[in-house]
Amino acid sequence: MTSVHEAAAHVGCGGRRASSELLLVPTSELETFWEYVAANSVCRDMRILEEIREQIEQASDRRAELYHALSEGHDSETAAELHQLEKEIERLWQQQRTVRASIRFGDRGHILQRARTEERIERSAA
Repeated sequence: MTSVHEAAAHVGCGGRRASSELLLVPTSELETFWEYVAANSVCRDMRILEEIREQIEQASDRRAELYHALSEGHDSETAAELHQLEKEIERLWQQQRTVRASIRFGDRGHILQRARTEERIERSAA
């Protein structure tokens, strides 16, 4: 593998590869490679954010329709649907916050792994 794009294709989604495999990218291109991986990750997350925003918008429009229907008279089916929709909207907002945090601070699993490694190093040094 000699090109940055071939290396990126080799790494694949999430940057996972077997530990025995070497990433054969010239040192001068390494920074560019990681920029490439990071940019793809951010682009993917931005697409996800856009999809979540659209889902929130659609759910909010439906919620307005349900509130309007309930204002005309109580209906237990409409009330139950509204209750479920409220839960779905809250789930979507939480998902959006999680993706935004991932964009800003990095993958949660990677952060936890790094923290555990630092903790082991501190314990062994003490």
